[in-house]
Amino acid sequence: MKLRVRYFLIALLVEIVVANVIGFIAGLTRSPELGDLAFRIGLAAGCLTFFIYLPLRAGNRRVAEADADTRSQALAFSCPPDRSLLYIARTGFLGKAIGVNVLVDGKTVTQLRTPRFAVVELAPGAHQLSAQIGNGDSACSGAGGQFSTSLAAGSVTVLHLAMKLGKFRSQWTFEPWLLDNAKSKLRSMEMVQTEMQAV
Repeated sequence: MKLRVRYFLIALLVEIVVANVIGFIAGLTRSPELGDLAFRIGLAAGCLTFFIYLPLRAGNRRVAEADADTRSQALAFSCPPDRSLLYIARTGFLGKAIGVNVLVDGKTVTQLRTPRFAVVELAPGAHQLSAQIGNGDSACSGAGGQFSTSLAAGSVTVLHLAMKLGKFRSQWTFEPWLLDNAKSKLRSMEMVQTEMQAV
C-alpha cells in the first residue's frame, strides 16, 4: 500500500511539472491550443509514470560495483585455460534506469542498468542465457531474451544486452561483440559484481 501511495505522489508530481512546462511554453509561443492541451498531456505523463515506468523500476535492486582489483583483472581479458569468461554489457538510453536481470542456466547472475557490464566465469560447454525485468510478468517489461551459446575452454566471449523494439512487444536480445571492439567500450563502462562468481 505504501508503495502505491509513493507511486501516486511521484506520478502526480510528474503530471504537475509536465503540465506547467507545457503551459509555460504555450505562453511563450502564444499558442492557446497548446495551453488547452497542457493538462491532458500532463495527465497522460502521470498515468504512464504510475502504470508503466514506476512498476518496472520496482524490480531494481542495489548491485555492488566491482572493486578496482576485480575490474582491472576483468579488463585484462585473461581466462584460465580450463574455464570460460563471459562478459555481458548493457548500453543505450532505452530504459536506462530500469534494471534487467541476467540469468545463466536459469540462475540470476546479476542485474544490469546502463552503461554497465559484468563478468561471469563458466565451465566450458553449452549454456543458456536469458534476460528479464523483475519476474518478467509485465507486458511492458519486454519479452525474455533467450540465447544459447557453447563456450570453449580458455575463451573470452562478450555479449551486448539490448532491447529490440517490436510491433506489439519488445524483446531482449544478446548480441555478440567482437573482442577487439569490445575492449575499448568496456574500459569506459562501470563494472558490477555478479551474484555467483563461477558456474
